[in-house]
Amino acid sequence: MNPAMAGAGGVGRFVSAYRDQWAGRYKTIFASYDQYMKKLKGGLGLNALLDYAGTLKTQRVELDYAYRHGFFEKGNIHVAASAAYQNKHLDLVTNGFGPSGSFSKDYLDFSAGLLAYWKKFNVGVSVDHLTEPDESLIPGSSETKLPMQYTAHFSTQFGQLPDESGKGKCFGAQGRYTAQGPFSTLDLGVNAQLWRIQLGFSFSNGFAGSSDIFDADILTLRLGFRKGRFNVAYNFDLYSNRPSNGAYNQGHEAVAGFELFRKKMPEGFQQLKPLAF
Repeated sequence: MNPAMAGAGGVGRFVSAYRDQWAGRYKTIFASYDQYMKKLKGGLGLNALLDYAGTLKTQRVELDYAYRHGFFEKGNIHVAASAAYQNKHLDLVTNGFGPSGSFSKDYLDFSAGLLAYWKKFNVGVSVDHLTEPDESLIPGSSETKLPMQYTAHFSTQFGQLPDESGKGKCFGAQGRYTAQGPFSTLDLGVNAQLWRIQLGFSFSNGFAGSSDIFDADILTLRLGFRKGRFNVAYNFDLYSNRPSNGAYNQGHEAVAGFELFRKKMPEGFQQLKPLAF
């Protein structure tokens, strides 16, 4: 996530998510909180992640700061930086062929981001893993650097988000392009909120090099419910270019969010209220 999003909603926002992919082979638990702080002239965000990929466990805690500048009329610019502590732990059993045991690695990770947003449109860029930390886990193995990741994204919406009573309807579109090493991914999607119901559809297409498609074509369907400060959603992923194998070509994600501390914002502050998390 772009660290420049911290505080863009104006209010305090808590979001949590649980993801199960390929029948439990991959599991992720995520939680975040961000809020605009007048005294700091920007937003603060705190994110925590726990990820399981087989016998590899990743734990991450990240702190974001996004400086807000009312650079243009009816819009804002956020310039952001983030610092994270990350731990990777691997339980490796090789039956005598190569090293076995438990291996762990701790390192710091840094990112930067830029976000420009108006009431109905936003565009941003971010760069993750600025120092390309070494991720090698097994003692004596060669250095394994984590390549920098470059992301560009946008979203826009039309209509009026439903008010507290649920009246109103809104439609939106979003896109994101990510590149890391020889791999890149393009995500495109549309969303709608009708009364309190949220509907969404997106397609993700991954590439290796410049043309070869690797195993990352994903169709995502979204169903959500929003009432006042509370929002819940369910995302279903279908990996379209994997062999049909039941749950092994599916992903499931549950998301919940809650808004806190609604306060008067500085003059000219535009709140970013996306249709989807």
